[in-house]
Amino acid sequence: MQQQNRLVEQALRNVATYWRKHGVPEELRIAAQARGVIWSHSIVVKLDIDFPGMPYLFGKLITQDSRFVYFEIDKLADGFIVEEWKDVTMDENLNEQNKGIGVGPGALTLKVLDQLNSSADE
Repeated sequence: MQQQNRLVEQALRNVATYWRKHGVPEELRIAAQARGVIWSHSIVVKLDIDFPGMPYLFGKLITQDSRFVYFEIDKLADGFIVEEWKDVTMDENLNEQNKGIGVGPGALTLKVLDQLNSSADE
């Protein structure tokens, strides 16, 4: 269990670090900032781009207030539209101890957010 938790945590850290280093797509950056997201203290958990049959951007992020947000953003000829922006924090497994799986994925994600924010503040 501990090894699996470490692998999940590392995968989450890799995704979050990549998007912090390279910046998120402009449409997501603008939509999130308009909703109060402070990118220097928020992370991308999952981001899919231009997946067939889906909006142009969709995925999940965690805000600076530790809120999990699912989003869908589609491109228009003259810009973009936010099709969904939903707080899904209540759907996350934030438990530190779960029978059979150890630390919940939501708790691991919050740990990554805290670690990256701590290192960014140094």
